[in-house]
Amino acid sequence: MFSFWGQKQAFALEGQDAGANSFDTLAPIFPLTAKSRDSFAALMDYVPSVDPDAAYFRSRVPRAARIPAFAPTQAHPKLSSLPQVATLTGCYRTLGEHADDHYKRSRYGAPPQGGVYVSRMIGYHDIVVSWSGPGMIPNAALIDAAHRNGALCLGTIFQPDKRIFDSSAVPAKQVAAKFVELALYFGFDGYFMNFELGTPEGHAQILDLLAMMREEAHRQGKSDFYIQFYDGSADMDQLMPIETPGTPYVPAASFADSTMLDQGWSGYSMTHGCCSGRPTDAASVYAYCRKNGLDPYRSAYFGYQLYPGPGYLGLSAPSVIHPNDSATAYGSLQVYSFEDGLHTMQLALDKGKGDAAPALSREEEFYALERRFFSGQSQNPALDNAPNAEQAHIYAEVAGRTRRYTDYSPTEDHPTDQVKLPITYGVANFTVEHSVIGAFPFLTHFNLGAGDAFFVDGAKQGDRPWFNLGIQDLLPTWQWWLEPMQGSLDRSAAKYAPLRVEYDRALAFDGGASLHISGSLRARDGVSLRLYKTKLPVQNAGDLSLHLVWQGLAETKEYLLAGLIFEDAPDQAEWVRFTQTDAILHEQLDHGWTRSRMTLAPYRGRTLAALLIGFHHEKPAHADTPVDVHIGEIYAGLPLKGETHSAPSSFTVEAHAAGAAQGTMQVRLRWQMRDEDAYYDLYAMNATSNARTWLGRVTADCYYVESVQAEQGSAIAFELVATSRENPLLRSLPARTTVQAA
Repeated sequence: MFSFWGQKQAFALEGQDAGANSFDTLAPIFPLTAKSRDSFAALMDYVPSVDPDAAYFRSRVPRAARIPAFAPTQAHPKLSSLPQVATLTGCYRTLGEHADDHYKRSRYGAPPQGGVYVSRMIGYHDIVVSWSGPGMIPNAALIDAAHRNGALCLGTIFQPDKRIFDSSAVPAKQVAAKFVELALYFGFDGYFMNFELGTPEGHAQILDLLAMMREEAHRQGKSDFYIQFYDGSADMDQLMPIETPGTPYVPAASFADSTMLDQGWSGYSMTHGCCSGRPTDAASVYAYCRKNGLDPYRSAYFGYQLYPGPGYLGLSAPSVIHPNDSATAYGSLQVYSFEDGLHTMQLALDKGKGDAAPALSREEEFYALERRFFSGQSQNPALDNAPNAEQAHIYAEVAGRTRRYTDYSPTEDHPTDQVKLPITYGVANFTVEHSVIGAFPFLTHFNLGAGDAFFVDGAKQGDRPWFNLGIQDLLPTWQWWLEPMQGSLDRSAAKYAPLRVEYDRALAFDGGASLHISGSLRARDGVSLRLYKTKLPVQNAGDLSLHLVWQGLAETKEYLLAGLIFEDAPDQAEWVRFTQTDAILHEQLDHGWTRSRMTLAPYRGRTLAALLIGFHHEKPAHADTPVDVHIGEIYAGLPLKGETHSAPSSFTVEAHAAGAAQGTMQVRLRWQMRDEDAYYDLYAMNATSNARTWLGRVTADCYYVESVQAEQGSAIAFELVATSRENPLLRSLPARTTVQAA
């Protein structure tokens, strides 16, 4: 079911018996990570198309188009849509006390005790840089998730060997072509070039290499090939020097598309001289870009190194973008190693609790910290999240250098360690939210890309923990924008959370989680939860519908509403009560779920700008009403009308061998990937009961099953089911293949 990467000892081809008493792993090895005496030679010799493992790490998800910004439905309508957000991040950082980089080279797998970090905030990013773990080729799951959310995903070339750029071994153009070959094959968008401590000559050669890479990518038809440059400085004339005008493939006459300024630009050097960039006034960066014909928001990304103090964003980002209104905006933001910063903060918080019983599990606490970092300290992106008097005083002390911070130590107690620098503003207070929901159909199951089990149509079909960021659904745009249903939200409030909103991994309709809203609804209370930013033009409305699949308490229908906001009236939500039998139809499904469907016919000719759900009593209640509802699916589009989707083709066993545990097998499966398929689900069939066990979901043409039960001498049957891209409610008939257990 999951993968452990390591050196293969043998490769058992179909038809061969690997032997019942030995274990030779068939796990694919991540590209360019095998031990080599000369990594440069290995790079130049590597040809992914002939590597039998390469296909297992290839992203096939195209980058989705984002819808335009629409200020009236933004969490902060006065924020400019021009500044962007980039990140340097790693896939699958372990959440236990000690980091285990082993999982960062896994596309999917079974998590260790304590779990792995699977980001729930990919949608905020314009650029996602694969920073740690696999090397210059990003984890395919990270590429999948970035592209599904409309973001670029870049590999990292870190402190390159001089032979890469000085033409001493092979011409630099040949190296540039190799980098382009890797990006085109594995499906990512370009590179983050990290070149520090080089000579002036080397610096110039690196810039030339960047130009060669882009020229080669354009020659091969990739017009959106992207390069970001970083050299440890904060000097724009060094980071984004102007090339001779007239180069056909270089917009704004620069070598790179953008740069990240070293965090030293802010003057907040934190500890031990960790910043090499000199302090730089943000306005001067803006002026440099304007003077030289560069777009400051697409060229200059101000760096924020967040380990070990994520509060650094709230301290310094206001000098780049004025929070909540963009009254000043000099460039874009780039955060790096924020998962390490959040993890360090969690360790410090755990240390401070002593023997007190935790209110949340470590995993829940980590994701609450993630929401605070992205949505602000209130965990509501629509609130201002401004520092209170005490927090503002701490910020002033740090800015005035009367308070110094030291590195966090798990063994020593530093009263001024950086994790105590408060998180105040979140990313949402500086940049607008993004969405790719611009056409019907739209479907989400709130699948996080991780779970403790796997559900299909409400039935549990896999009972082992798993992770795969690459199959994460489009998660809610705002986490969590709660506001009163009537009246306006007090954006200056410290908190507005009349109900608890969370993802529940114990219950799902499809995938590994559902959206869970719970708490108590007071008499005459009305609460709105904004979920998705959209731009859905309602045409042919006689067939279009919106449905929610949910389950809850018996009285749920009495207070649950579906909410729609349209572009022609963005200040007014139109609510449909679940008790309105003339407007909404309810269908009882298996396993306690209900599908509630409403037609979009009354809204013909209008454009849907946001999807909401609400909670409100139709009649005044005499006492508080308990709320406990799970949303397992939201769909907007055409209903199924007897369509069929053909089974996948060429489904075969590529290789098999005995598994690590007695009575198990490992298998490599292949099939032909089709444009009409969104993704594939794999199942093992019980020979006796014919019951299905879910093995994995992937957007690819191959899958490695690390362990499946195998009765000696019996045949193991596998099924492959495709889901339609055109109508994601439609699944194919299964394709089948078998393998004889050793």
